[in-house]
Amino acid sequence: MTADTAVSMRLETFPATPTQVGMVVNSVRDPGVEIEQLVVRFAEPIPLGALRDVFESVHTRHPVLRSAFRWEGPEAGGGMLQEVFRDAPLEVVRSAGELREFLDADRARGFDPRRPPLHRATLLARAEHAAGEGDVLGWTFHHAILDGRSYRRVLEE
Repeated sequence: MTADTAVSMRLETFPATPTQVGMVVNSVRDPGVEIEQLVVRFAEPIPLGALRDVFESVHTRHPVLRSAFRWEGPEAGGGMLQEVFRDAPLEVVRSAGELREFLDADRARGFDPRRPPLHRATLLARAEHAAGEGDVLGWTFHHAILDGRSYRRVLEE
């Protein structure tokens, strides 16, 4: 995405809250920090397309899920801004492997707080589905865009 494209895709810009600033700074200094992960175990296999449709719908409805942060040095007036974009390429993928290994690797991957979106979803397929066992959703997001109250609203949808 070029700078001109990013500007044309930007819908809104406003100052980041002091809490968001702290979270973003912490994650830049120490990647993997301020990264939240939610695990949902399903009773049966879930079609990836259906999960993608649900996440796309929520991603479109909630601007914070298409947000990123921009900051400038003191010579440019300083401060951190939260920018909401018209569109941000959402990552919803299927993967295989052990849950703990996936969570550790995904946390270490982190996010670049300047590039939206600051969340992604991975459907971990079990090698063999026994009765009553299904896929596992790993939803990883930057704490600066969602907290304990707001992520519940997203899940309810």
